[in-house]
Amino acid sequence: MNTRIYQNLRCHVTIRIKMVYDEHQYFLLCKIGLTLSFCRYMNIKTKILVRGVNNLSAARYCAGMQVEWISFKMSSRISMETIQAISGWISGVKLVCEVDENIKDSDDFIKASFDFYLYKHSAIPKAAENIISSIHTSDVLQIKNNSSSLYLLEGITSDDITTLSHQEKELLSKNSVIINIDNNDAEWVNVVLNTLNPFGIALQSPDEIKPGMLKSEGFTELIEQLTDVN
Repeated sequence: MNTRIYQNLRCHVTIRIKMVYDEHQYFLLCKIGLTLSFCRYMNIKTKILVRGVNNLSAARYCAGMQVEWISFKMSSRISMETIQAISGWISGVKLVCEVDENIKDSDDFIKASFDFYLYKHSAIPKAAENIISSIHTSDVLQIKNNSSSLYLLEGITSDDITTLSHQEKELLSKNSVIINIDNNDAEWVNVVLNTLNPFGIALQSPDEIKPGMLKSEGFTELIEQLTDVN
């Protein structure tokens, strides 16, 4: 079911200029850092997590399109300094750290000021707070019904949808479960939304060709499809 969101008084203006190069479509983004006194109507189909953000252009685009969360993965592709620099340029979007305890200096990431921390379900520390628990279809029955816990369901396939029990489908649709979409497949997104009606979906962040230019590969079109601005 579509969710209607009315945002009053605090709206960030994002100017999107479409550019076409070599039969590929990219977007040049310019964020105007103003808080305006007007109302904007948005018709958002589901909450969106964009995973693996590693550049400012993607982060700004997500913030401007009212994406709910963006995540940073612990890896050699992004440093804590880069994350801090990116977070200083955006607002309104929640920041998620995808924890990998095998990465050197992971404690530096964990101690930083993220809104949420994404852990594998089997590796969540006992005292951890603000957790998104990464699960697979074999873990669905472990979802706590009617709780405030956040889950990320990874690796689900079309075969899984047909074999999930009624109880499992209810757990997925009635709790705060985000379903991961590999390769930003728009057709698969529609199947997931229509059959499972999840709390949210997770897409994969595009890389940056150069500052202000994203290697879209369907990402921006899919975001616009999910967040129609009227």
